[in-house]
This record gives sequence, structure tokens and C-alpha cells, in this order.
Amino acid sequence: MATRRAENFAAHSNITVAVIATRNPSMGPELADIARATCVSDWKDLLSTDLDAIFFDTHNELQRPITIAALNAGKHVFTECPTRWTAAEGLLIVDKIETSASLEHCLSRARCAQSGHY
Repeated sequence: MATRRAENFAAHSNITVAVIATRNPSMGPELADIARATCVSDWKDLLSTDLDAIFFDTHNELQRPITIAALNAGKHVFTECPTRWTAAEGLLIVDKIETSASLEHCLSRARCAQSGHY
């Protein structure tokens, strides 16, 4: 799935993938090559960059911490999985969005799959 996502991003002339963060040391450089990007091993490295937005698709338990950290860093956040497990977590994310100039957008896997952009 990650390879297909990198190929889809690389196919759009109006999207620049600058950095790919991955925990998989063998997959990261391959994805970065496809997307014409650099690769880092820790997603936290993305927070101190001048990136406008962060797109991520990772394990569910990391969705909320990455979303909150990225919003705190002033990044726009695009994710594919649920970014919250409880109403309290959802309210925390809403508060972060409302008190910053950032946004969070959660894509639907079903919608992406139906459109062929998955």
C-alpha cells in the first residue's frame, strides 16, 4: 500500500513530497526514491521542518499522537485512519485546530478505494 501511495503522490504535478518518514529501514529509501523525496526514520523529524502539511497512514495507536504533535507544530494534517478513539480525544483535536491556523482532514479508505486513488 505504501508503494502505491508514493506512486500516486509522485504522479501529481501539483504535489511535492519532500520527506518520507518510515519505521521500516528497507522500505523508506525505496518509497523516497519513488516519490523523489528524502527519507527519515522518525516521524518527529518532520515537525521541525518547513513542511506545510503532513500526510500519514500508520498504525491506529499512533494516529492521535502524530496528529496532535503535527498540529502543535503548525502543520496541516491529512490522515487516512481515525485520529481519535474517544470523544475527549476528538475534542482535544478540535481545540488544537480551532486555536491554530492548521486543519485536519481524515480521508475515508472506502472513498479512496472507490475512486481508484487508494
